[in-house]
Amino acid sequence: MDKTFAIQDMPSALQAHKLSNDDYKQILAILGREPNLVELGIFSAMWSEHCSYKSSKIYLKGFPTSAPWVIQGPGENAGVIDIGGGYAAVFKVESHNHPSFIEPYAGAATGVGGIMRDIFTMGARPVASLDSIRFGEIWRDDEVGKKHKSLLKGVVAGIGGYGNCMGVPTIGGETNFEPCYNGNILVNAFCLGIAKAQEIFYAKAQGNGNPVLYVGSKTGRDGLGGAVMSSDSFNEDSKSLRPTVQVGDPFTEKLLLEACLELFAQDLIIGIQDMGAAGLTSSSFEMAGRSGSGMKLYLDRVPMREKAMNAYELMLSESQERMLICAKKGAEEQIKAIFDKWELDCEVIGEVTQSGDMELFWGEQKIAHIPIAPITDNAPMLHLPTKEPAYIARVRAKNPLESLQHHTAAHSLADIARILLGSIDICDKEWIYSQYDSSVQTNTLIAAGQGEGSIIRIKENGAALGMAIHAPVRYCYLNPKEGAKIAVARAGRKCTTRGIKPLAISDCLNFGNPNNPEVMWQFKESCEGIKEACEVLQTPVVSGNVSLYNQTNTTDIYPTPTIVSVGLAKDPLNVIDSAFTKEGSKIALLGEIGEDFGGSVLEKLAQMGAFSMDSRVGFLAKNGDCYGDSALITTQGKSLESPCKAPFLAQKSCREQTTPESTFDTAIPRIQSQAQSKKSPFSSLRADLSARQSIQTKTQTLESSFEKSAENKKTTDIQSVASLEKVDSSDTAQNAKTDSRQSEITPSGDAPHIDLAREKRLWDLLLEGVESKLITCAKEVGEGGLGIALAKMAIFGRLGCAVQIALPKREMLFSQTQSCVVVETSDFAQLQELAQRHNISCLLLGEVGGEHISIQVDSSPNPQAIHLSTQEAGEIFFQSFDKHLESTP
Repeated sequence: MDKTFAIQDMPSALQAHKLSNDDYKQILAILGREPNLVELGIFSAMWSEHCSYKSSKIYLKGFPTSAPWVIQGPGENAGVIDIGGGYAAVFKVESHNHPSFIEPYAGAATGVGGIMRDIFTMGARPVASLDSIRFGEIWRDDEVGKKHKSLLKGVVAGIGGYGNCMGVPTIGGETNFEPCYNGNILVNAFCLGIAKAQEIFYAKAQGNGNPVLYVGSKTGRDGLGGAVMSSDSFNEDSKSLRPTVQVGDPFTEKLLLEACLELFAQDLIIGIQDMGAAGLTSSSFEMAGRSGSGMKLYLDRVPMREKAMNAYELMLSESQERMLICAKKGAEEQIKAIFDKWELDCEVIGEVTQSGDMELFWGEQKIAHIPIAPITDNAPMLHLPTKEPAYIARVRAKNPLESLQHHTAAHSLADIARILLGSIDICDKEWIYSQYDSSVQTNTLIAAGQGEGSIIRIKENGAALGMAIHAPVRYCYLNPKEGAKIAVARAGRKCTTRGIKPLAISDCLNFGNPNNPEVMWQFKESCEGIKEACEVLQTPVVSGNVSLYNQTNTTDIYPTPTIVSVGLAKDPLNVIDSAFTKEGSKIALLGEIGEDFGGSVLEKLAQMGAFSMDSRVGFLAKNGDCYGDSALITTQGKSLESPCKAPFLAQKSCREQTTPESTFDTAIPRIQSQAQSKKSPFSSLRADLSARQSIQTKTQTLESSFEKSAENKKTTDIQSVASLEKVDSSDTAQNAKTDSRQSEITPSGDAPHIDLAREKRLWDLLLEGVESKLITCAKEVGEGGLGIALAKMAIFGRLGCAVQIALPKREMLFSQTQSCVVVETSDFAQLQELAQRHNISCLLLGEVGGEHISIQVDSSPNPQAIHLSTQEAGEIFFQSFDKHLESTP
């Protein structure tokens, strides 16, 4: 075998590739000799946490993954469920956390591109995207606040820039800000596609002598070592890892998408795999490994974007927009013709063998020879120790309600409601979702900014698909098991409040350093919570991703299990939203409100000082919120004109009576029009033409900077080329300095506990009530509790409400109790009867009507009330986020 890549200093090489001495012993046992540099790089990538799940797999095996409607569970590029009429939904959520922290625009953009490739690799056309993004203390008036504003803007631009250019609508998501993300932001991207159920393509390479083809973009040095980088923690030098961030080009990916779908329509291939993490290494080994085959690859045939690339770089580069295909023998020219038509590279670079080994060549010289099964099936599995964190006992000993009562004693319920509506956790995020095209493909029924989960119609079978994404991070910090249960339940509840029956979930498990026993305890408990919830709620896990090492220096993120629930409604005309619809309709509460303040938004705001007498009005003024009925707000003796002047109620109500259309095609535009009109009048979909025009420039700039970094990194010594040494990046060195000090904004008490059996009964009640048109709109009790749920329903519907409820304590109006939903009903008596059959509490709250949100709370010792105009509430809700961003340090 060729000696070009022989290793002279094995200890240094092992350290550079993050391989342990035990790993090395296992490699020696597998090969029967010392590995060369190419082989060591392959072991390093395939045995990384990112690719092998070596720390997490023992817990993931416990997830329920099957049901009669599940076509493909975990283990493929994405999960697949049957949605009727001969069609299937293909979906997955995945993280791109580390790259997005290092280079937010490119990291987020390629995260979107990567998850879309996972979908269309299986033969499905992507039709919808969601995202869950998390940042640090953006409100701080220092470098941390400035940094996270910049990260937010870069990530949102990257998501929008790539998704918009691909022509795939981004229809929902969630954004969260916590101190634990100061050193590690999270970018979780979800994509769903539609395919014929009998025409799903899998990642396999079988048939002795069948050709292996490389298609898509050329290979460069960007992304080199990305899988290994994503399997390590950050420190103050991590910004020097910019060369490990991939560079994406959505225009090329769009061509690749169309070329692949054209290819799938012909009987030409055996299997196909995206070149994602670890690039050509992972795609080739996984395809052959799943099929029990071997493979020969001739790396000098790989299309190269840069000169003088070597075998190590070609195997480990994570350049984007590339696929590996196992074709039927004799189909090569037909496949080439398709990719030529779309102006994409297509080269035969190898063939399938029966050896069970991966053999790599450069011309006639063999440069690597590795058995495949030990790499893919027998990667080292770690049984890391677990230990309950010391903080658990400390935070659970605290009573958040007592603290809240102290902080809010001098405030009226109306004051509290205003502050909650304008808080960064609750206020509308139009600044974010308006940068995403949510209506392209003309299937969107309900998108971001319209309440709960998002919905698209499926033209192929006449049904509607709903999806919702959620991760209750503050609950997961207090109680990882209960928090994970709530994540599954709430994601599903956001669907059922629309009339969508949840069928399956995809998960993205974001955690800290697994070498910390306390982090592994959090992970173990979260997995157990997901398992229990999925079993009871009958929503199996069909796909997912694990992202560990989300740690900077010694600070780990909170446990963040992001759950996406996907469900089905047979008739799109039966779905509902969260807006009050008709004056005089009755309002009811399904479920019972308890004292659940641990990890609540109200607790967080109190810790931020939002209710202190010195800063109460100043807090509102800084964020541009109206306060009371006055057009002026005062802070420290100064009079400030309120910026809230937009006539929230100026537009005509979208809920005028209409005659039911007789056909599906004429009814759908009405639903879409209603959904669009319920956005605030300040909303306008910001056409992303500038992003479309500038994205190539940004890509070229990034690509150029990465290539220069890679060139600086190269030396004549092949050892140095591949050692993954860090490269200085002076332009971003300042951003690497992360404030990891302990924040006072820390959840206390315990997370709400959820009765999963009752949650399932609630789901069944909601689905039956929506289908029978007994429930005309619904909103779960979530962040901000019952009071904010009612306010949002009034804001979205531009209709007020008159509500009266008896609560032992007035603060319970903002308690975040689980398994509670506010509904508008056409017949309360029938609803009450239905609720009794499902053994769910049903309480009459009041009725819809007027222009004010009026809530009478009969609490001890003195009854209190909220009387807030829908106009003022809407202005606070819709305008505050922009003010959070404008408050620059």
